[in-house]
Amino acid sequence: MAKRFPYIISTILLVLLFALVAGLSIFLMPAKKAQINLIELKGNIYLPKEDYLRYAHLLDRNEYKNLDLKTIKDRIKKHPYIKNAELSLDGFNKALISITEKTFDAILLIDSRQFLITDHVELIPVFENTKYVDFPLIKNPKTSEAFRMLRFYKKNSDLVTGLKILTALKLVNPSLYQNLSEIDLRNGKDILLYLSDSAYPVLIGRGNEIKKALYFNSLYPYVTNEKSQNINYVDLRFSNYMYLGINRDSVKSSENRI
Repeated sequence: MAKRFPYIISTILLVLLFALVAGLSIFLMPAKKAQINLIELKGNIYLPKEDYLRYAHLLDRNEYKNLDLKTIKDRIKKHPYIKNAELSLDGFNKALISITEKTFDAILLIDSRQFLITDHVELIPVFENTKYVDFPLIKNPKTSEAFRMLRFYKKNSDLVTGLKILTALKLVNPSLYQNLSEIDLRNGKDILLYLSDSAYPVLIGRGNEIKKALYFNSLYPYVTNEKSQNINYVDLRFSNYMYLGINRDSVKSSENRI
């Protein structure tokens, strides 16, 4: 019996070794990749769902067998409008994409080209079929280099000044912000504001631009609609003063009717 003991121990160890190898092979066997049958996208505002999927080459269902969630996420996040994307796979092998679009503050007009400006001062091209882009227009910012898409311009003081004016008016008077149609930065010269409900320009000038914009906000209720018909311009270029350019012909016409 003593002579057979080492043989029994060896046999047991061999069986345990085979069991261990078999268990590890099963445990380490790569999981079968789930077959994606359908892709659904939600969270879109500025573009139709199909436009995002088309940009990411995700419309052809015959190609789904070659896709996984990471590949889909990498593709969809490359669209310039998209800030982030979260993906999951439901019980029916449908890939669910939930996107968060970037925040746009204004439209930049440069030599007839239009760019969307994000809240991080990134320039984004305007894609065909884009919806809900009724943002104020900023044009003629002073720059030492050509503006290019998908670049950040936080160091362009002129462009940042225009965006600060927009933000200030949006915070204190959303109605005035909605009527602000254009900020002309005039390549570093006196800044002009234009309103969609009034024909006159507002001369902001340079220096203390936010303070002057807030001054105009206090005046705005008195120079809108019918009240603005006799106004040629509002001038805020001088410290602590506001000047109104009055249409003299309209004033004389009014005097003659008295």
